[in-house]
Parts: sequence; C-alpha cells; structure tokens
Amino acid sequence: FGFTGASIKAARHAIRRRLTAGGSLSLGLVFLIGVLLLSGTTRGEVGRIWLFFLPLLAVSAGAYLADWLPDKRAALLMVSLQLAVVVSMGVAWRPVEAIIVTDQRPGMPILEGATKELGVKFEQAVSLAGYSMASDVVKPGEVLQLSLVWGADGPTRRPYTVFVHLVDTNGALMAQQDGWPVQGQWPPTCWMTGEAIVDPIQIQVPADAPPGEYGVLVGLYDAGNGQRLKLADGGEAIRLSFVRVVGDG
Repeated sequence: FGFTGASIKAARHAIRRRLTAGGSLSLGLVFLIGVLLLSGTTRGEVGRIWLFFLPLLAVSAGAYLADWLPDKRAALLMVSLQLAVVVSMGVAWRPVEAIIVTDQRPGMPILEGATKELGVKFEQAVSLAGYSMASDVVKPGEVLQLSLVWGADGPTRRPYTVFVHLVDTNGALMAQQDGWPVQGQWPPTCWMTGEAIVDPIQIQVPADAPPGEYGVLVGLYDAGNGQRLKLADGGEAIRLSFVRVVGDG
C-alpha cells in the first residue's frame, strides 16, 4: 500500500515537473515491474530472482508513509519494513532454498538376441558389460537394432552422452546415434553401482549405403565440452562387431 501511494504521488509530481529522487525510484520500479509482467520473466523459478528488488519497494513505501509519522517513528517504520521483507522472503518464498527432484527408474527394455559379454571399462566409473544385436545383416535404408548393457563401478559426476557410429572399412562415418541411455530417460548420473542398464539403440542405415562390411563403434562424451571418455588403453571408442550391408538382390 505504501509503494502504491508513493507511485501515485511520484506520478503527480512528474506531471507537475517536480519529481524528486525518491519519486524517480518509485516510477523506475513501476516501469521495471510492468516490463517483467509483460515479458513473462517473472514466471517459474526465474521469478524468484526479482524478489530481491523488494527492499527497494520497501524504501519507497517507507518514505511515503514516514510523512505521517514523527522522525523517530519514521526510522523505526523503515527498519520494520525491511525486516518484514527479509522474513517474508526467507519464510514464505524461500528464494535460495535448494530443490531436490527425485527421479523414478524407468523400466529396462528386454534384450533381443544373444548377449556378448565385454566388461570394458571407461574412466569415470563407467563400463560396457556387453551388447546384443538383433541381426548383423541389414539392407540399405533399414534400421540396425542393438542393445548396449552399461554398468557403473561407482558414482558418476556427469550425464555423459552415448555415441554409436557406423563406419566403413576406411573409418568414414556412415550413420550415428547420440543420446543419453535408455532413450534419454536414464543418464549415467542416475546409475547405481552393480545394476545393469539396458540401452536400446536404433541406427538408420543410409539408403545409398554401398554393400559391404561396416564397423560399430561405441563410446561416451561430455556434451558440455565434447571430451570423450578414455579406455584403459587410451582409446575413445569400442568396436563391437562388423555389420554386413547387403543389396536387394
């Protein structure tokens, strides 16, 4: 109420060209609040940041209400308003409270075909236990389907992205699939030590892919900086097996 009164008073002074410094503060805050409301910036969690402008509103309101009180009570009013702002922000809105989101473990897909065990370890406590492939023979334009079985040897700090590359005999990239495991639902930061993470992968074979043998390379990288995780031998990817692309004939 005090800020509303101060804003109306400032608007009247502005019309009469007798605007004071306190009035300029009030009108500036009115303009800021209007812009935030129209832009939608105050919605969601980002809106909590603008709560820190409330002390300035309390200064404007206190200056307006102080005209009705003696000097000592005016100072007490200003202190009381600022304390009210601090208490309300700390108790009611909690602008700096940490939020913990609990995710639910998704159902793991069923492995198709025989599983080939690998037990290959990457750095950062990530390992590829094995994989299975529906078929190692595909035609151009078809989808290559395989399932990776990941494991964790400890806590993982980053949600690493899995990449699967289909390359020709010269190492040229023909097709690829990048993303978080389990179709983006279960990044490595959620893995528990000892559990098996079944990660289904589908790679679209190019329609113009020449017949022949192609290798399947698998690895992980940090999407934040593009750095790949290393293997024990210093490599950055595992070659699973060869896939044969055959023509329609």
